[in-house]
Amino acid sequence: MPDLQALFFAIFGRRFSLDYLRAKYDTQYLGIHHIAHFAFSEGKAVAFVGAVPMPFLNNGTSYVGVQLCDYMTLPAFRRKGIHSELVQRILAMAKTKGADFAFAMHTNESLEGDPHIGWKLSLIHI
Repeated sequence: MPDLQALFFAIFGRRFSLDYLRAKYDTQYLGIHHIAHFAFSEGKAVAFVGAVPMPFLNNGTSYVGVQLCDYMTLPAFRRKGIHSELVQRILAMAKTKGADFAFAMHTNESLEGDPHIGWKLSLIHI
């Protein structure tokens, strides 16, 4: 988790405690936990993508979805395919662990970084 702390600070200028990060990614209560991937260069974390599983109910059927979040790549390592590779690994890991689907709440930057992933955008106007 110190690697994740360092990336948050380097990229977003935000500091999070280790306790906060452990609690965010500890989703053992769903039976699916620790869905995250780092990329390292010369022993230093340069990118991260995490996923937080959560339960859903639709017409009486239970599902587990994973929200991909905390996309971050150090500027010197962007535009090299690292982010896309991490997302593909997260999706494969989530499927192996029993997730039914994945979703994300994109920023403009994260959406631009995901053209090869195949996200489908939809909105419900309320």
